[in-house]
Amino acid sequence: MSMLQVLRKRAKPGVIEIDRMTRSVHVHIDLITEYGDEAGNVVRQEVRKAPPQKLKISTNFGPNDVTRVASELIATCNLLPETRRKDLERLLLKYLKTADLDGCVTTAVSLDNIEEYVELLYETPDDKHEAAMSIFNLIRQDPSNGECIANHPVLVGALSQVLKLDGRSHIALSSAIIHIFFLLSNDEACHPVLVEHRVAEAALRVIGMQRELYKKHVTRVGEAEAKLRATEAKVLKAKSSKKRTEYEARVVTHTKAYDSDRQRLLILTKKQDRMFFAAFHTLLNLSRDPAIEKSLQQKSLVQHLCFLLTRRSPELIILAVNYLKNLSIYSDNLEDMRQSNLVPILCRYVPEAGATQEPALLVPTLRLLFNLSFDPGFRQQMTQTGIVLRLTSMLCQCAEREREREAMGDQMDEDDEGEASLSLYVTRLLYHLSMEQETLGLIAYSDAPKCVLTFLRPDHPAYTEAVALTINLVHVRRVSAQILLDASLLAGLLSTLLTTRDSLLAKVLKVIASHGPTVWGVCLGDRVDTVTERISTANRRSNPSSASASRASSHAPPSSPIPQNRDRERERERGGKSSLRNRSMSMRERTREREREPVLVGVVNEILGFLVSCDESDLVLELLGTLSEMPPQFASEGYITPALRRHDVVAYLSELLGSPSVPDDILFECTVLVGGILSDKQAAPLVIDSSIPLSLLELLREKSREGAGLDASFCVQLLHTLYKMTGHASLRGVLLQQVTVSLLITVVYRH
Repeated sequence: MSMLQVLRKRAKPGVIEIDRMTRSVHVHIDLITEYGDEAGNVVRQEVRKAPPQKLKISTNFGPNDVTRVASELIATCNLLPETRRKDLERLLLKYLKTADLDGCVTTAVSLDNIEEYVELLYETPDDKHEAAMSIFNLIRQDPSNGECIANHPVLVGALSQVLKLDGRSHIALSSAIIHIFFLLSNDEACHPVLVEHRVAEAALRVIGMQRELYKKHVTRVGEAEAKLRATEAKVLKAKSSKKRTEYEARVVTHTKAYDSDRQRLLILTKKQDRMFFAAFHTLLNLSRDPAIEKSLQQKSLVQHLCFLLTRRSPELIILAVNYLKNLSIYSDNLEDMRQSNLVPILCRYVPEAGATQEPALLVPTLRLLFNLSFDPGFRQQMTQTGIVLRLTSMLCQCAEREREREAMGDQMDEDDEGEASLSLYVTRLLYHLSMEQETLGLIAYSDAPKCVLTFLRPDHPAYTEAVALTINLVHVRRVSAQILLDASLLAGLLSTLLTTRDSLLAKVLKVIASHGPTVWGVCLGDRVDTVTERISTANRRSNPSSASASRASSHAPPSSPIPQNRDRERERERGGKSSLRNRSMSMRERTREREREPVLVGVVNEILGFLVSCDESDLVLELLGTLSEMPPQFASEGYITPALRRHDVVAYLSELLGSPSVPDDILFECTVLVGGILSDKQAAPLVIDSSIPLSLLELLREKSREGAGLDASFCVQLLHTLYKMTGHASLRGVLLQQVTVSLLITVVYRH
């Protein structure tokens, strides 16, 4: 029997529903896959359900606007054909005729009957509920009626009083009144009236009462379940058939009671979700006034919002997270959030590796966690809950999708923009968490360091945060070694630095170099000219205008960065004796010796060329700091002298040391760099022909002068550099002519 092949895949719209709480149309989609034989005949169909497509009903509308709203929804959803227009219009009309609350059908309402509705508010609870539903539908059908109702001299006050008196005993009535306040709060012109009648306090009071009612129902369900389980255990332990029959009858009774209590809890939860959604939206709208927001903070608002996070309604959870995000910028609320164990609750909504989460909930959650991460206590809680591994997994997923999009050459669409915003918030949060030493180790020993380098592009939204996170990560020696062991990462880092001229990116190289000879001596197995070519290629791709300059540096002769006659020079220093060991060296040892040639020669060459063309003081400081971290062994091998001659670096350093307007921190780094350069004997003549020795002596005199602010570390570094000059016979004579014993005694005395 031949294998079946897929002939066609298509999507077919199914049932259309309206979610009244979110005011959206849900279009259920059936995905149909047709399988057929080689002749093309359909043999089998496979139908599976796809997640419904949600279409937001943007504005309030009346019966005359049904056709317009249906056209807008059909134009929005490409899976909703024109043939379903009648079904959609019929559903919208039914939505208008049926109340949002408890499925009650309302009669025709009119603004002319407003006085009758006010009178009904002073009658029986059923009359009050009918009046509240009429007022609610009056505003819903025409939002402009809200201003007329808010300006009524009695109506808003009567509704607030009814909510205060009957809010505990009649959940349907309180829900209807809160929905009225919700519609009125959408219009800022109605806020003064709502504030005057203390609507926010009344809503909070109802929320507290409903929480107590929910707690009682949960306790009742728990007690009923405990009785049921205890009776079931007695059935198993019963020895006589009479006892067993009696316990089995009790099990049936307890099961009915448990199911009944559980059903009541489900109904109560459904009603409360609607009321909570309207109540907290009302509070959120009224909180635009800072005075109202501050008064609400003193009435357990944070505890109420944390309680919403334990509900199952996605709309309620999203609302609570957004509201808490607004409150988290005030330090007064942080203690309440800490006592409510907010961080462990929020970690539930950060997906684990391989799982997914709705962006509408995930992005606000990350933003709330970012606001909380400014506090060290919250950062410690996040580390203890294991959120770091989830965040690093999300970061790697974002980086992988970023690389796939770049490989395919696709332009950024709306989905990619959402992905970029997600990577932005993840990187921000990881940067704050990396301030803790324990968390920094967790991030460094994951795949996050390589992934975050993907975002080091000037056009990426998370560029600044990625640079800051990278600076923290390269403090771990393992991460610095990872960057140096991958020539493409190092070349990309340098090319971005040459393009952006960002001092923070230069600080990354400075921190990498600060690890000392262990990092500087890392071998990549590549020749220096290969790395230089990679850097130049990356520069041409990122900045075509600088292609000529990059090409000039990449086409330099191979003998320029590394002296080819190094072995002969060493032989001449030993008195012309040839080294039998070098002649008899095996091929493997020769390869290993070649691999020990530091690949960072190409990096230093690029940095030196970039340094002499920089004007930004912050960037110059970081580049000098990077070069000053060179170990003496690196310069003593003769790698740096050709680059010094090519870029005329000694003259540049002379100009800096002789300028009175250069800051002390740049002068300090120049002094350290000169000391490192002097480790190369070939560089000593370059220093002799410059004004560097005299400039260093002048700096020493200036720092040791009476009345000048004494910088001990600077003076020690100056003395150390001058001491290294005495190791060269040509420089020793220059110093002996300038240095006096009194100067040295003065420096030592002042120290």
